Amino acid sequence: MICLDCTSQDRTTPAVGACTSCGSGICSAHARVTVHEYPQPSGPGIHTPHPVRALVCAGCASTIGHSEPLLAQPAAM
Repeated sequence: MICLDCTSQDRTTPAVGACTSCGSGICSAHARVTVHEYPQPSGPGIHTPHPVRALVCAGCASTIGHSEPLLAQPAAM
């Protein structure tokens, strides 16, 4: 699988994962990490939030809101 965002830039970069929101392939440069809270059953009728990390593409990250780049960006000089 190759990164969908890279194909729009005429590059064929291997994907490191798939966006958990739209399913497109994403490379490490375009991947963003976000946190989803999934309810986890802890007893009959009781569900507690369980935070998990999720990879999303840059397009989905802009609609979701808070996310961090997968790779640290170099500091501006």
